[in-house]
Amino acid sequence: MPAATRFDAPAPLVAAASLAAVEGLVIGVYGLLELFSVTPGRVTMGVTTAVFFVAYGALLVFCGWQLTRRAAWARGPVLLAQLIQLGLAWGFRDGETLRFLGQALLEQGRPDDAVLPLARAVQLYPSAPSFRFWLAHAYRGAGQVALADGEFAALRRLDPKAAAPTAVR
Repeated sequence: MPAATRFDAPAPLVAAASLAAVEGLVIGVYGLLELFSVTPGRVTMGVTTAVFFVAYGALLVFCGWQLTRRAAWARGPVLLAQLIQLGLAWGFRDGETLRFLGQALLEQGRPDDAVLPLARAVQLYPSAPSFRFWLAHAYRGAGQVALADGEFAALRRLDPKAAAPTAVR
């Protein structure tokens, strides 16, 4: 049986293959960005990570293309990639990820943007002192002094040593 052309593939298969190819492109671009952010202190890790992501992205694009030609072998790598990405996404749903995001935004001088992820982290884990600490600093940086004072008061109740407004962790 001759290989199917793209136009012989059903529309849902073309849509799924296109999504896999787009994911591959995004992962490949991430690998290139990683390559450009390599610092002298992490050359080996940076380069190997970049090469992995570029190769992984290229494989997904190739598998997406092969899926439109109904190559049965291409389903396995795409399914495996989906499962890996699901596991990664599941790991990003906790408060620590939100705290890291908020902290990074604060370090970039964007306290207004840092408030949302930090407030969500506090909402998920109201008894976590470090989340309240960073939220208070985000509120203060955003000029919302009353809200910052409220978070520092809640922080004092949770951990009196961590509640000094000038403390930095």
